[in-house]
Amino acid sequence: MKFLTKLGLLMSGLWLVAVSAVVGTSWPDIGCLGLNEWGDFLAGVSAPLALFWLVIGYFQQGQELQLNTDALRAQQEELRRQVEETALLAQNAERQAAATEALAELNESEQRARSQKETLASLPRILAEGGSLTSSLIKTDLVNRGGEVSEVKLIYDGPYDLRLSSGPNWQEGQRALLVLKQTSRDPITYPIDFAIAFTTRLGESRKVLLRMPKAHVVVEIDRSQAADD
Repeated sequence: MKFLTKLGLLMSGLWLVAVSAVVGTSWPDIGCLGLNEWGDFLAGVSAPLALFWLVIGYFQQGQELQLNTDALRAQQEELRRQVEETALLAQNAERQAAATEALAELNESEQRARSQKETLASLPRILAEGGSLTSSLIKTDLVNRGGEVSEVKLIYDGPYDLRLSSGPNWQEGQRALLVLKQTSRDPITYPIDFAIAFTTRLGESRKVLLRMPKAHVVVEIDRSQAADD
């Protein structure tokens, strides 16, 4: 029970005790009162109690309003904190999304680099190492210093008879003979461009572009052509 209620009950009890004492001591005179006088008497007795309880109710209502105001302020403060926390959560979510996207891009970049590295490692590396020369026939020893390939095929569309004796498979370190035969009385003119098509161990069909700038010498024109073809 609230303090003001207890105080009101106590004061009301004391007031009634005081009125009872007055009535008890003055009963011979009070007992002779008429009905209208009794009405005035009761009104006079109850009026202070009504006023007193009205004042108590006013103060109690003020306390209730203050409590409600404090509760609303606390609720407003809690809502403000929730809004701030929601904003922080949204910022953290954006940072996490950005970090996830950056990580995905990094993984994709690493995967592309790894794939490109594996692709380059699977390509042959063709070098010219010696050979022989006659007036109408040039033989060049080609060695594969790169990855093992299969389904090897020479691609050449020129005025000379150009052949490669490598067989269908060309292993790492294996030699192949490139033979260039003159088909007319005209001297051989350089450079001579040709290509070698093959299938890598990754199952990819590729080709490398080669050039013979002069007899016995073969150079690779563009190694990236084989990786991107």
